[in-house]
Amino acid sequence: MRDGFAGNIGSDRTRPLLTGDPAHIGPYRPYPRSGDGTGQVSLGRVRIPVRKRRTFGQGTPTTCASGAFTPSESSSGKRPTPHTGDSATGSLFSMTPPAIAIADYDPRWPGMASAAIAGLQEAGPRLFTEIEHIGATSVPGLAAKPVIDLMAATASLQGVSDHEPALARLGFTPHENGMTDRLLYVRAPGGVRTHILHVVTRASWPTRNQRILRDHLRSHPEEAARYADLKRRLAATAVAPGEYTEAKTAFIQEVTDRARRERGLPPEAVWEKRPHGPHG
Repeated sequence: MRDGFAGNIGSDRTRPLLTGDPAHIGPYRPYPRSGDGTGQVSLGRVRIPVRKRRTFGQGTPTTCASGAFTPSESSSGKRPTPHTGDSATGSLFSMTPPAIAIADYDPRWPGMASAAIAGLQEAGPRLFTEIEHIGATSVPGLAAKPVIDLMAATASLQGVSDHEPALARLGFTPHENGMTDRLLYVRAPGGVRTHILHVVTRASWPTRNQRILRDHLRSHPEEAARYADLKRRLAATAVAPGEYTEAKTAFIQEVTDRARRERGLPPEAVWEKRPHGPHG
């Protein structure tokens, strides 16, 4: 899923974005714990390969950071610096050298979500019946990638396209990544992703995993602390974005299953992309 539990949205068919593409990874497979010297990092039931990539001049191994780099940086032999977008975003969305940038919880995130929700309600007053802040940035105190996820309910996905010009005026443009149960719109001023809008059907709204997991983590701070620790350990290993997403899936599935069970709901897979390649 995308950072935390907003959905598997790392894939982008037009440009690299801040989140990774887990489309080519296989099912979550348990591994035994291992000692040092394996070239892998043990994270409970999963070992994640630590990869270095020779990409930026002089054949020097560097860990790639998510984000866009200027041609002059990528050809000069210097370690590239990701673009940080326009000045309106400030330091809140600035990138750091690690492959996965996890930020401490920022108390401005709820306000940013509320402002975006107000804009969407004004732009499409009859389009969305519900809009909520979801994802890791919606859980107080939880470390997260600094991208605001929103989920909106609508009577029919087919009717949303008529409102896309209004969404575009707010900076939300369509994004295709392989999920078939929703529409995605991304806001990326200056090429830096800051918001993601997930549009789902009104009928599916009450049992959406993202809403259920958010509410569970809000009321179970010990679970949120476990999740934050996992994300920081993964980010520290400099794993690729897709591997980062894969490594979180087992935890998210475990906690979501428990949250659904507490609500009398059957388990449901958190992996929401259509089958892709040999891994399915």
